[in-house]
Amino acid sequence: MNYRFATILHKSHGTSWKALALRLVAALALFAPWDYRFEAVSFRLEDLDPALLQAAQAQGWNLLDPALWPTVTSTLGRLGLLALISGALWCGVALLRRFVQRRFGAGWAFLALLAALLGTFAVSLVIVERSFPDFTNYFRVGYPVWGGWIHSSLFLGGAIRFRHTILLLLTLATEGALLGLEAQRVLREAREAALRSKLAPHFLFNALNTVHAQIETDPRGAQATTERLAGLFRQVLEATGEPTATLGRELAFVEDYLGIEQARLGERLKVKVEIPEELLNRDIPVLALQVLVENAVKHGVTPRETGGEIRIIAREEGHRLIIAVEDPGNGFSAGTNGSGTALANLRSRLANPKDLVMEQIPGGHRATFTWSQR
Repeated sequence: MNYRFATILHKSHGTSWKALALRLVAALALFAPWDYRFEAVSFRLEDLDPALLQAAQAQGWNLLDPALWPTVTSTLGRLGLLALISGALWCGVALLRRFVQRRFGAGWAFLALLAALLGTFAVSLVIVERSFPDFTNYFRVGYPVWGGWIHSSLFLGGAIRFRHTILLLLTLATEGALLGLEAQRVLREAREAALRSKLAPHFLFNALNTVHAQIETDPRGAQATTERLAGLFRQVLEATGEPTATLGRELAFVEDYLGIEQARLGERLKVKVEIPEELLNRDIPVLALQVLVENAVKHGVTPRETGGEIRIIAREEGHRLIIAVEDPGNGFSAGTNGSGTALANLRSRLANPKDLVMEQIPGGHRATFTWSQR
């Protein structure tokens, strides 16, 4: 249960206002405000515990003085304030843990978490002792106020202190789980960054091959293509700094790339785009579309004397975005098979390796990947 709560907080960005509010609500819930009820009774000294009367005489208390007894309003106010302070202390512990983790690492963050929890637990116990007078320990049926009783499970057998212990354990378990989850996130982001960094040299290598082929047949065209490549190089280096990009941005990049390829292949390369406009603002893995289009040009169009048409298709199914690239080839071409690094890279960045599908279709080949909108 604690781990599930930690995952909810983690999805709420750990220490964002939303996540801090969830911590506060959890702390308030431990004080069970729905459990309070007031019972009005007539106050008579003869109904009190004799031990309490003796203690009152020893302390010089006048038990018939209303000023000695708390009121319903003040008692509920103190309970509410105590719950808010407990929640605020939890939020403070979370902020401290996150700061130390980012600055010094998970090991120091765990030590800081333990120290902060012990400190806040001690502070909260002092607040509890000062909020509720010692003489209330003589009562076991509820909390006495002038004119009656406040009944709640909090006032039975030192339950307030027990709830604070539970809050301490809940905070420790939750923030400890968040330490692990955020460490996993950092490792995952580092892995994705390493995968993305491989895309840039892969693309540049293929693009230079394009220029090399054009130099032999059209030197002036190669010069113009080089200028366009300079712009594309800048775009790909900027793009690989982020894990995702909008489909519209990826499509614009691919269209620039295909413009260069069309300068080399001429009428042999035809392109058809079937993407609804409302999907252009959806995010997909950066350069994912580029990988599929490159493969389609390399294996589906270039080896064929007559060339062929590449179709770029996108559709939405629920929360999933499905991108497909079709070409007239069979998925491979003699002498130009390549290492498959780019496709393996893309498969590693998807939620499930099976989300990338390569299949034969009537008249050609289709590569499809599925991306869940997270």
